[in-house]
Amino acid sequence: MGKILKGAAHKLAAVACAVGIAGGALTAPAAQAAAPAIAIQGHKTTTANGATCTIGYVEPDRAWTAAHCGFNGQAIYNEFGSHIGTLRYFWPSGTAERDLAYIQFAHGTVAGGNPISGDGIRPVPEPGGIICATGRHTPETCSAVTPRRARPGMVSAQLMHKISGDSGSGVYIPGQPGVVGIFSGETLKNFGADAGTYSNFALMPSPHEIATLPHQGRVSRHPDLPVSVNTGNLAEHGLRYVGEPMEAFSSTSSRGLLIDDIRGFIGTFGIFL
Repeated sequence: MGKILKGAAHKLAAVACAVGIAGGALTAPAAQAAAPAIAIQGHKTTTANGATCTIGYVEPDRAWTAAHCGFNGQAIYNEFGSHIGTLRYFWPSGTAERDLAYIQFAHGTVAGGNPISGDGIRPVPEPGGIICATGRHTPETCSAVTPRRARPGMVSAQLMHKISGDSGSGVYIPGQPGVVGIFSGETLKNFGADAGTYSNFALMPSPHEIATLPHQGRVSRHPDLPVSVNTGNLAEHGLRYVGEPMEAFSSTSSRGLLIDDIRGFIGTFGIFL
């Protein structure tokens, strides 16, 4: 209940910024207040071209989510439309291998913590151990870890029944603070002794891997997304819809485009090499 109330409080605060209450009636304000630039575990992320996911784990200068939630180097916004940072693939190959990414926070972004799992990064339990995930659109569901390893850095569990938009959720052990991984999605294996449908999650990095991430510190802030698209901002919205993914690809290719960069880029479209 405390998690629900906390989430509701943030949403009410956003509504209070968007509308005024006078004489018992709701009235539009003279000017729209800025959306809160905050990243909270379990909240929604979105891109200018409409891809939505869930924030899985929050640290002081970054938040973790799934790599397929955007392009490497793309601007990420929170559920209020406020720019919170830039998506960085943990591996250049992105979702083609280890479906893990972090959002490098922009200047002014507030790290809102981990109200679902608590703080900490834990090792994944042995096969048969129970793990859980709470998505942006689904409540907590739990399942058992399996011996199956879909790809390097990825672990499979029995089906957890998540839906689109839940990708990026933190995976945790019930009753223990911290996360063991980031929810990726489902895989149907229709042959062999282990045929069935599985939920997959990416393992969290080690402390050494986090300390040596190539992108440290904060990035410059982008303008917030418009609350709604209308005739006044249609051109701007269209430019951002196309331009921000291209900007991400350009920033990645500027250092020299490698095969893993290409795999990561097209893997966002569900094409794996």
